[in-house]
Amino acid sequence: MSNPTEKHNKESITLPTSIDPFAWAIAGRSVKQTIAVKELGRLCSMLATDYGEVSVDIEFQVDKSGISSITGSTSASLELTCQRCLEPMRSSVASTVKMALLKDEKDEGGIPEQFESIIVEDEKLSIADFIEDELILALPVAESHPADQCEATQYMSDPSMSNPNSVEDKVKERENPFKVLEGLKTGAEN
Repeated sequence: MSNPTEKHNKESITLPTSIDPFAWAIAGRSVKQTIAVKELGRLCSMLATDYGEVSVDIEFQVDKSGISSITGSTSASLELTCQRCLEPMRSSVASTVKMALLKDEKDEGGIPEQFESIIVEDEKLSIADFIEDELILALPVAESHPADQCEATQYMSDPSMSNPNSVEDKVKERENPFKVLEGLKTGAEN
C-alpha cells in the first residue's frame, strides 16, 4: 500500500490527524494531493457550499542553517458568496507557504524575514488544520461577481434606485397624516 502523503492522488485522502513536523522535515517528506473541501469544516462554514477541492503541494525540510520549515503552496476552487447579490460564485484561492517550525517563541529571533513562523506545541501538527488555516487567511474579504455578471448590478444602474432624491420626492408626495390635526387646531382657534 502506498503512502498517501508522498504520492499525488486524484481521490480525496484523509490526512494524518497529527504528525511530528520536525521528524518530517528531517526526513524531507512532502504532501502532494487533492483534498475535498467538505473535509475542512472551519473553511466550509465560511463558504456558500462545501463543493470543491483543495490542491496541496508542500514540503517539509531542514535548510542549511538548521531551520525546519514547510514550503510550497495550497490552492482551491471554492464557492463563495458574492457580497453584492448574495448568490454563490466560484472563486480561486491560493496561498504560498513559507513557514518556519518553532518549538518555542524564544526561537523566533533567528528566523529569516522571508519566513513566517509557527510554534508547534508538543511537536504535533495537524496537516489538515495547517492547510485549512492557510486557505482561511487567503480568502478575500469581500468577493463579488464581475459587475457585468452580477444580478445586483441592475439595482446599481437603475436611476430611481441610485438617486436618493427620487426616494425623498416619493416620501414628500405622501399625504401628511397630521394635516387633519392642523385643520382642527385652526378651527379651535376661531
